[in-house]
Amino acid sequence: AAWVAYRQWRAGWLGALLAVAGVMKLAGAFVWLLLLCQRRWRALLAGGVAAVVLLLLTWPGWPAWEAFLTLLRGLSQQPERAVTAYQTWLSWTRHLFTADAQWNPLPVARLPQLGNALYLAGAGLLVGVTAWFAWKMPASPTKAAREITDQDLLFAAGVILGLILSPLALDYHYALLLLPAFILCQWARQQSDWRVWLLLLLALILIAADLPYRSPRLAAGWWALLAYPKLVGGLLLWALCLQQSTESRPLPPVNDQPPTANRQRPTTNHQATVRKQLRTFLRMVTDRLPAHFR
Repeated sequence: AAWVAYRQWRAGWLGALLAVAGVMKLAGAFVWLLLLCQRRWRALLAGGVAAVVLLLLTWPGWPAWEAFLTLLRGLSQQPERAVTAYQTWLSWTRHLFTADAQWNPLPVARLPQLGNALYLAGAGLLVGVTAWFAWKMPASPTKAAREITDQDLLFAAGVILGLILSPLALDYHYALLLLPAFILCQWARQQSDWRVWLLLLLALILIAADLPYRSPRLAAGWWALLAYPKLVGGLLLWALCLQQSTESRPLPPVNDQPPTANRQRPTTNHQATVRKQLRTFLRMVTDRLPAHFR
């Protein structure tokens, strides 16, 4: 629903839906970044108002929110985030360079500072590239467009980014990529490009296939590079969305033609002949009428 509101520029609905989603899931957090970079101020305002209303409604349960925020602040430092069950960018960088006797005894190297730097640099690069694409992309509503456009691909990239940069993405969380996968499938069908289909199929196999990424054999040393297929598939989908958004062609503006009733149609030879015959017939009929009926 938020995707439909996004592509149709329904600011009120979009802000409200993102606020409701934010109460339950943080995976849509980077869609807010897209709104900011595209200067959609009305949607941001509507979302802020909806978020305040929701917080006021849930104020009696504030202790639960306080516990959640406390947990969130220390989430990235918990050593169990380094296990391969978490298919995230944080888990990958922690698994390679941060050792823990229980959760990650055999990293590639015991260099936690390097792991932290790699995580921050990679996350910053992913966010920065997505924000740059959103800033440079001309924003236009696609209210009447059934085709997938660059706006849809950008929305899909934002959803993907929220998942792979989350510290808590397990295998079942990757069901959130059904929407980006659908958008890319529709886009590939429009483009009829076998290379897009090939990359999309590869990414979906990495995400959906039951690969042994939790095997202890892949938890030691450089073998861990093979233990994050879902993360690699998500990154491939993200890159494909942004790359293909540059290949998108602008659609005609919505309602760019005046209504049929107000538009003069060109007169064809056949229409002129019919009108001439009709006038001749009416003249003949009126000539045969008695004088007092004329």
